[in-house]
Amino acid sequence: MEFATDQPGLQLYSGHKLADFLGKGGAVYGRCAGLCLETQLFPDAINEAGRPGWPDAVLRPAVVYRHRATA
Repeated sequence: MEFATDQPGLQLYSGHKLADFLGKGGAVYGRCAGLCLETQLFPDAINEAGRPGWPDAVLRPAVVYRHRATA
């Protein structure tokens, strides 16, 4: 799989803690039955505001937020 994003950070959720989770249509999902990729800024970006190389993590009024992710 190829994945691209314009965001500098990526969180991976592994589904490790799923334990016979009842899903859509009666499907039952067990441990590690799925994963999720979540694009985002760096987790500590809010604490590094103003430092060179760190993106601004504050969304100001009237500013449109958009980002792209493709797989």
